[in-house]
Amino acid sequence: MNEYKIINNYLLFKQKFTDTSGVSFRGADIQENKPGEHKLITDVHPFFTEDEATWKRIALLLEGVKKSNITHLYSPDRIVRSRDNTLLIFPYLKGRTLEQVMDDSQKRDVPVNFDLAFSIVMAIADQLDVGSTIVVSGKKSFHGFLTPDNIIVDFDGNIFLKNYGIAPFLEQNEKVYREIEMKYGAWLAPEFLRKEKISASSDIYHLGYIIYRMLTGKYFSQTAGEDFDSKFSNLSFSHFMPTTSKDYITHLINFFKKTLNPDPMKRFNNIREFKDYIANYFEIEELSSVTFNLSYFMNSLYARDMQEEEREMARELEYVIPEPEPEEAAAAESGGSSEIVEQILSGLDDSDRSRSKWLLPVIIGALLVAVGLGFYFISQANKAKVETQQVQASLKQELESYKKQLDQEFETKMKAIEQRTAETAEEKKAQEEEIRKAREQREELLRRERERLAKIEQEEEAEEAEAEKKRLEAEQAKRAEQAKIDEAAEAKRREEEAARKLEESINAKIAAGEPLEMKYVTTPPRKTGGDDPYSSRTLRKLFKDRSVTVTSEILVDEKGTVSRVRFKGDVEAEAKLELSQILASWSFSPARRGATPVKVWMEVPLKFE
Repeated sequence: MNEYKIINNYLLFKQKFTDTSGVSFRGADIQENKPGEHKLITDVHPFFTEDEATWKRIALLLEGVKKSNITHLYSPDRIVRSRDNTLLIFPYLKGRTLEQVMDDSQKRDVPVNFDLAFSIVMAIADQLDVGSTIVVSGKKSFHGFLTPDNIIVDFDGNIFLKNYGIAPFLEQNEKVYREIEMKYGAWLAPEFLRKEKISASSDIYHLGYIIYRMLTGKYFSQTAGEDFDSKFSNLSFSHFMPTTSKDYITHLINFFKKTLNPDPMKRFNNIREFKDYIANYFEIEELSSVTFNLSYFMNSLYARDMQEEEREMARELEYVIPEPEPEEAAAAESGGSSEIVEQILSGLDDSDRSRSKWLLPVIIGALLVAVGLGFYFISQANKAKVETQQVQASLKQELESYKKQLDQEFETKMKAIEQRTAETAEEKKAQEEEIRKAREQREELLRRERERLAKIEQEEEAEEAEAEKKRLEAEQAKRAEQAKIDEAAEAKRREEEAARKLEESINAKIAAGEPLEMKYVTTPPRKTGGDDPYSSRTLRKLFKDRSVTVTSEILVDEKGTVSRVRFKGDVEAEAKLELSQILASWSFSPARRGATPVKVWMEVPLKFE
């Protein structure tokens, strides 16, 4: 199982994305050595928190946004600070940033069409409209850094704005400014790059930038001295436009000019004006059902990813944090020795004894784990086969539904075009051209859908074949590992039998009363009686107002009697005499090697305070 990073009592499972405030992970808090529910955890960029005044303002703003209870302004439930890290703890959203959606849309050839693109920015604009009801220092709030990595789209088609309102506090810090400029470059509003004050107009710039990226597949940029109007003289789009009408193109170019203009005063005056322009000049069919259509698009784009994410999250919640390994106690008692016994004991091969005692169980344990993994892979292969069939059936059903929807949409468009009155030859020709392009667009989208379905089926079949291959390999490995376990168990049995016979042989050579080191006895002596040294008036008087530790060694004979006493270090004569008498009164159950009672030296530390 994977080992996960732990920060401030939170497990970090998988990095999801990086945005303005930091690096975001899927994670969970730790509850009784196991993960709790999933969270989105943002590890804040250090350059935000280095300046305490800047971070304090940001933290207050984030808490204020949270208290506003505006659902789609994505705010942290908790802010956790330590000496090394600052974490923002959010409720977990299953989805992607808009930046990831746009990139994956291009890579997987699943384009965002005109209607959906405008529906998305209208939905974002709605959230900005609601967010502006939050008043900061007597002024309406705004986002300020409405870059696509700060916009999250969940798999249900909902849109959330992350890091809302923190931008005004960032532009005041020179180091933060440099880091932001380095990260985003042309994505930033021109006024920010000019180190001018940002405003709600900066959000309008970013909305225009997002539309430009989705429709053209390119990043908008303007170099110093470049004519702004000329940027739109030869626009090309990444997929079919809904119409080739000259008025439509003119309105679209004007839209870009009123959002991407480097002069904030020449943009739309506010979000309301921005939304009205879209509603008045573009026939957006999806505005009334943007959540449904965006959900459908996300499911088409990420169907397989969603299945895999569910499996990953289930595995993550099964994770158990390993306990720290306890330190091995290494304490060998020293004392008298017998030359004869020492020679016998030295005949034992310590490495063989250690191997017999520890190595074989470890090997067997490892082999059992391997067999367990074999069962796991086999069950996972069978599970993957069923899941593959389920996903494949689900995708086919969704794609068929999408085809029907396309047919209905194109039929509606064709009727709308045919119902228009075309009087002049030029108008009739334009109408025929529009119908031809609409049909071509329909055929092109259907072709892409068929190709995508074929590709998915091939991938699913390949995955199923790979799962079957792993299953067969796992079965073969399981049989091999079981044979190794049986062999290791037999070897362990032989080792234990040999060790038992050697132990019996050694014990037979040890006579009763033989002096032996403590490390060689099988049963250590146990105290059964004797005087209490801490009750001695003589010792209490001698050690009054002092903290003294007296370490003595006693020889316990085969009858459990203390036959000799000796002291370590300098001990006062009177204390030695008193302690010797007390220790001599002690009685023990004798130490034994096997069944044979032996003599043994043992250490007795006594602390007086």
